[in-house]
Amino acid sequence: MCPSAENTMDISCQYASEKQRNFTEAVVSSVSEYEIIEEYPDDRYFPSYLVCSRYRNTVFHVLFAADAEGGDVRVITAYIPGSDQWKDDLKTRR
Repeated sequence: MCPSAENTMDISCQYASEKQRNFTEAVVSSVSEYEIIEEYPDDRYFPSYLVCSRYRNTVFHVLFAADAEGGDVRVITAYIPGSDQWKDDLKTRR
């Protein structure tokens, strides 16, 4: 629930929650499409991996951190890549 007394804030929070649910569905449902496009073995806490995937004709990126010893994988962020930072294949940085 959103901590807000204003209807506009409540609507914004509901929209964000819906958007988050859609990304969660995309991340979980597109595992077979994952392609690691960047690796960060020396990240601060755990090695991390930038993955490119596709769900319902939408390309998106997910950054995962992986604790192999502990058997833990966490989603750090997920986003739709923009053409200002990514080449046409949406896998290669400009």
